[in-house]
Amino acid sequence: MAAAIAGLSVLHSSMALAQLETRGSSFVGEVLPYSLVVGDFNRDGNLDLAVITTYPSGGVQILLGNGDGTFHLGAAYSVGAFPWYAATASLRNNGTLDLVVSDKLNDDVWVMLGHGDGTFQGATPYPTTAESYMLSLGEFLGGGTLDIVTVEGASTEGVSCNCVEVLPGNGDGAFGAPITTPIPYNISGLAIATGDFNNDGKLDAAVTGQFQAVQQAGILLGNGNGTFDADGHYAVSANPDAVTTGYFTNEKKLDLVVANSLGENLGVLLGNGDGTFRQAVFYDVVSPPTWVIVQDMDGDGKADLVASNSGLAGRLQNYPPGVTLFSGNGDGTFQPGVFYQAGNAFDGNYVAAGDFNGIISRIW
Repeated sequence: MAAAIAGLSVLHSSMALAQLETRGSSFVGEVLPYSLVVGDFNRDGNLDLAVITTYPSGGVQILLGNGDGTFHLGAAYSVGAFPWYAATASLRNNGTLDLVVSDKLNDDVWVMLGHGDGTFQGATPYPTTAESYMLSLGEFLGGGTLDIVTVEGASTEGVSCNCVEVLPGNGDGAFGAPITTPIPYNISGLAIATGDFNNDGKLDAAVTGQFQAVQQAGILLGNGNGTFDADGHYAVSANPDAVTTGYFTNEKKLDLVVANSLGENLGVLLGNGDGTFRQAVFYDVVSPPTWVIVQDMDGDGKADLVASNSGLAGRLQNYPPGVTLFSGNGDGTFQPGVFYQAGNAFDGNYVAAGDFNGIISRIW
């Protein structure tokens, strides 16, 4: 998956209509951005960005928000060998946001504790069994402290894990040794999303990936002690690179949406509220979707979907980069996607949303 080399495209939305327009871009330095997270890192009331970069070396570049949809460069940090994705939360319950970063070429996850002024301490590694593809934060062991959950493949020594691991949080920004649950069916995990799928008060996980030639989403129900039990799998489409959760109906049962990059579609799986899901319904896109978020774009109380679309120039077909918006009907179905082109060729790896200028905007 590719991303913009020089900057991030900023698209603003109209709350009266679910539509987007490009307003500009923000320079992120001479680096290759891959993904990002949104948060108010300096506590000035304006949303900021932590951009995960992979070239010329792995790092995190902070962009501080100006409150008008533009950003200025903050500090940059070296992190790991190949940082991939990140999550943000107050790991110490002090109101100051911290960062947790996965590493696709190291058997570690990295924790960066925030100072509350937009700067962070240097990254501290916490060992995992294998390379961490994607991670999330949540209370998987209870006790009121945040834990890290990560989906992993092979280790740097070549040992295959194909597992989900929970690193228990101590509540002070430090984490314990990982608790490992193998992913069933030998699935090679690509992405993970968490939520309470069976309404038992314990966090569960959905892992997308491939088992032989079959692309699927596997459901792991949490036991409340950092381990999970397999509870079925559902067919999706080729290269399910991202998965996220949301409430797509009025039934308050947690649903899933999967971005299938080579399938060139989004797969929506409606939840039954007991940990099981209906089979996926697919929505086509014009360019490979690499990430998807759930957001009420027009303020009508219905969840919409926004997917980032990778730009690709090839012999057989040229794919434009941009984002695709699917307006929700409130009953678990969505309108056909509307594509908005932005950026240059090979751009379009990640999309995030936030109120960057007093109205919901997208960063892509």
